[in-house]
Amino acid sequence: MTIGDILAVIAAVVATAGAWGALVLMIGLLCPERTERARAAIAAQPGRCFGRGVGVLVVVGFVAIVIGQSGVGPVKILAGALWGVIALMAALGGAAIAQMAGERIGNVGSHMAPFAQRTRAVALFVGAGLTPIVGWFVVTPAAALIGIGAAWSALRAPARMPEVVAPAPALGEIGLGEMGR
Repeated sequence: MTIGDILAVIAAVVATAGAWGALVLMIGLLCPERTERARAAIAAQPGRCFGRGVGVLVVVGFVAIVIGQSGVGPVKILAGALWGVIALMAALGGAAIAQMAGERIGNVGSHMAPFAQRTRAVALFVGAGLTPIVGWFVVTPAAALIGIGAAWSALRAPARMPEVVAPAPALGEIGLGEMGR
């Protein structure tokens, strides 16, 4: 193994961490309602989220492994899609964890915009996962399983019905109040 190989591995880890952080941040920004539901699930029952995450990972992972063992190429794509769904669920849960951390950053007296709080929280979240030994084998798996369970809860929750808005009056129906009399 040469120094070039070592630098390539380090670059791959840094690039993967950056991409994961960007994905977590974007999921949180693009899906605020689902992220909020996942955050509420984690805040209310983190142990239940962990258990659901284990269950979802075992079931979907088993199905993905069985499908992936197929010799048919297009069927193997389905296995990759299932692993992608697991990764997106972990990203949604990670966005919820980062949202919680961002709120706590704001509560300690820092005067930052909410986006800056969330960005710093994502950086701390990804950095904690990169910590040797504890981050690799405790923080990342626990956060991923809690996140998958919270995402399962958020995705299964019924969507809120939008409020009914009164239709806009037609042009001739607009009253002028006292001025029109």
